[in-house]
Amino acid sequence: MCNPTKEELEARDETISAGEGPSNRGMEWLQFSERVYTHIQLYTVPSYGDAPKDQVESWSDVECVKQIGKYVERYETNPRGRQECLRDLLKAAHYACLAWGKLYEKLHSAPETDEIATQMQATTVDTSRKEEEETPSYTIIGLQFPDDPALPTAVPAEAPAPTPRANEEPVIVGVDMAVKGGDEGVRHPDFDAMDLEEMITDHEGEVLHVYPDSKQIPTIGIGRNVRDNPLTPAEEQYLGATTAELMSGKKTITQEGALFLLRNDLDKIRQSLTGYPWFDNLSVHRQHALIDVCMMGSKKFITGFKETQAHIVNREFVDVAQHLLASKWAQDVKEKRAMEVALMMAFDIPFKEASRRYHAREWGELTYVKKAA
Repeated sequence: MCNPTKEELEARDETISAGEGPSNRGMEWLQFSERVYTHIQLYTVPSYGDAPKDQVESWSDVECVKQIGKYVERYETNPRGRQECLRDLLKAAHYACLAWGKLYEKLHSAPETDEIATQMQATTVDTSRKEEEETPSYTIIGLQFPDDPALPTAVPAEAPAPTPRANEEPVIVGVDMAVKGGDEGVRHPDFDAMDLEEMITDHEGEVLHVYPDSKQIPTIGIGRNVRDNPLTPAEEQYLGATTAELMSGKKTITQEGALFLLRNDLDKIRQSLTGYPWFDNLSVHRQHALIDVCMMGSKKFITGFKETQAHIVNREFVDVAQHLLASKWAQDVKEKRAMEVALMMAFDIPFKEASRRYHAREWGELTYVKKAA
């Protein structure tokens, strides 16, 4: 993406001078863009990294637009309520900005042609254009902003070229573009972290104050065990509360704070599991099933589920699911959660389909028996 041309800026300023200042719609956009910028700085970059090392660096404009579609589809059915819909609109605006920048680059870097379709498919880049020699170009993910975000005026950023992603470790929190051999390792470009987050939220519930869980462990948000996993200094700063203040009941958190903690927890789990062949070579849905189990603590799974891991390596996924259902973990959680995770593992299906099959009692050969206390 590049700055507006000199002619466009002059035309814009003329309209402002001819009237009584910026239009109301223009000012609305400036206020909204400040919110988007704040969301990116406080949430997006801390959660998913910054350009050029974040995942969207390698996305196409089409993939960005698909993400907008996901937020549109769930707009009236978001289980987290209307406040989350406000955040979804900020995310959609960011994706629109990314898509605009990628499409602009695609159209203006392709060889000149009268056919827009040919421009869209062009893979060569003309680096000799005089316009680029005289005026630095701007990509939306390469923008740097002044300290005062009130008017986020962009200045050019020196960003190195993106590095190939083929050899990067799979990333589950976010959209993973890595592709591994075999159908089990394919990462779908339009996959979004909200699928995992919605599943964990459904299974853990969401409480904005500290409460004792089924084992009397102090918990807050979406399954955060604050006894064994207290807030980090960065989390305390973000939430505006210390672990002691939450434990004492003096302070609570917001829905956004609960989601922030969840994403940190999911990232820690992913990092602890990445590198094990029984995790890396799984499909996204099966990885999600293991991440759900590891909400109890990834170390417990790594050290205690050796037979289950062996079945994963041998690709005996029905056996994996049945071992999970027979484990102490399955006894500690509700039947719905245990069976949905098992269905995802056995049949490589997303959470929503697993939930449908659970309620329809379409369990195949899987069995679950709740032992007497």
